Amino acid sequence: MLRMNKKGILPVITLVFTLLCLSAFLFFSPEAMDNQKDVVGATTIELMNLDFKSKADAIYDEQIIKQKFSENFVKLAENGGYYEQSKTDDGYVYWKRDKTNCFPNVELLKTNLIKYINSSEKASYDFDLIFDKTKIVINLKNNKEYIVEKDNYKINMKPKNGFAISYNYNIDSLMNNVWKVERIVNLCEDDRSCWVDNADFVWKNEDKLYKVELTSDKIVDAFGEKEVILKAAIDFEELNPLEGEVFECLV
Repeated sequence: MLRMNKKGILPVITLVFTLLCLSAFLFFSPEAMDNQKDVVGATTIELMNLDFKSKADAIYDEQIIKQKFSENFVKLAENGGYYEQSKTDDGYVYWKRDKTNCFPNVELLKTNLIKYINSSEKASYDFDLIFDKTKIVINLKNNKEYIVEKDNYKINMKPKNGFAISYNYNIDSLMNNVWKVERIVNLCEDDRSCWVDNADFVWKNEDKLYKVELTSDKIVDAFGEKEVILKAAIDFEELNPLEGEVFECLV
């Protein structure tokens, strides 16, 4: 075992003590103290600025969403429940072409509503979109990362501020209309006489292409009422893949 006598230990202790004193001098010297104060002060201010920015973004987004949600919801209905989908020349969205069914459902509506909301935001959010019998409730939590990077520090902040908005609307009034059309399509296919006898909604047809318009209640917000009208097309004409005709459900 290596042993160090007292004469050997003393230089080591002296060296360590000297290094500690030098480090302390450098850290606590007026210049070093000023640098530390500058960094601490700057980061505190930057954190405050980022916090203010995140809250300002949330306030802005809340007002924009309040103003545009009903408009977007009506637009979504007129688009047959789809954010993006093939249409007839006069603007009816295909719910069926040949053997491909694209009837919208609640999850599709949620997905596309979030897309519409996201298109106007300054921040980004975790969404909780709730449909109940009388209301649509949106809970949003800011998940945007706010970053400031300087020469001697970098700040990453993820705020958790957010907000909730609710609208008076019974989603069943819309979904019941989707189910009405789907029932007639399954029952009658392209038999016009069957449609005449059984369909209890507005429709018209051009040979094997059927178009429907279904008033689906009104959505109410702080700016008043807006009528929700579904517009959809059902095309029983067989596609010809040899001519390059293809169709698929989009979202």
